[in-house]
Amino acid sequence: MGEKKIKSIVPKDDNRFCLNVNQILPGLSNYDRIGFLFGAGTSVEAGYPSTKELTRHVINQMTDGERHHIEESLAEVGIVFNWGNGEPDIELLSDSLIKKNIQNKTSLLDGIIDKITLQITKKISSVARPNLGNHIDFLRKLKIKTQGHHSVIWIFTTNYDPLFELAAAEVGINIRNGFVGTLKRHWDENSLRRVEGVINSRRSFELNRELTIILVKLHGSIFWQKCGDKCYESYWSPEERLTPTIVFPRRQKLWDTLAFPFSSLMRYSCDIIGEECTHVISCGFSFRDEHILEHLIRPPLSTKRLRVFAFFGESPDYLDSNLLALPNFNLVTPEKTIIDNITHRIPSESWKFSEFVKLF
Repeated sequence: MGEKKIKSIVPKDDNRFCLNVNQILPGLSNYDRIGFLFGAGTSVEAGYPSTKELTRHVINQMTDGERHHIEESLAEVGIVFNWGNGEPDIELLSDSLIKKNIQNKTSLLDGIIDKITLQITKKISSVARPNLGNHIDFLRKLKIKTQGHHSVIWIFTTNYDPLFELAAAEVGINIRNGFVGTLKRHWDENSLRRVEGVINSRRSFELNRELTIILVKLHGSIFWQKCGDKCYESYWSPEERLTPTIVFPRRQKLWDTLAFPFSSLMRYSCDIIGEECTHVISCGFSFRDEHILEHLIRPPLSTKRLRVFAFFGESPDYLDSNLLALPNFNLVTPEKTIIDNITHRIPSESWKFSEFVKLF
């Protein structure tokens, strides 16, 4: 057998190169069949903490004894901590604690894990007046682009905050997130798949000629609460809310997402990505979440049913070479842009959500 030929990645120092939306979404003039995948990086400019800031906040709320116990747990797996820099981040820290708790369950570890969840909720809830400017601008541009057409755009997010819900209300966009009702909304998975329209003068059904955003909050929200086998959404003050329904912040989240209602959201996303949604643009998302990468993104990428364009705030050296070598996995970092396996050595700040929005 002959030696396998590997397509080379050619670096180009082309000062004429300028990233634009036609390169991100080739051949999609009406923004059809597209979805966005947003992580914590898209909420920072709105006033929410970064992962490192959240880590520092959580650690500062711990007692000396709790911090000592966390440090011991990390040392057992060879992790060096630097609380001043927010390292290791909250996800890696949580993974270590949960692993130790499985091996040697104690009430102290249970209490620390519960306290982490509580402090994350309090920190996010404390942002009383988030800056909605970038989110409003982004949704307004999508609305203008799809004006006069029946359009569905998916937004998949791991964020717990309500930025897109609030921004959609300001822009006047129909948004569906799996809950139906009024002041206290209840979970209805089928609502994600419904289409809306009117009965026209000919007594036939006609789809609404407007944009609908389907918001898939893969890790839940600080405004979701579970009660038995039911789940509700209510936008009340933090003092009036019960414990929120969120996926605990750790990298190995697969088991957590098998619980209701996250299992419904994962199942729905698996059905949509690579089928109805053939282009995914990510921003502020690191792809460190194994359950999202391995179950939602990699399968349709490998079979060429999906094109991904990812904006990273740092070089994703932690991603495996097989993924990075796929021509349908394109990326932007502060130092370079790779499109169709061709590297352009041009600095970019498009990984910032405010700059990302300008591209559209």
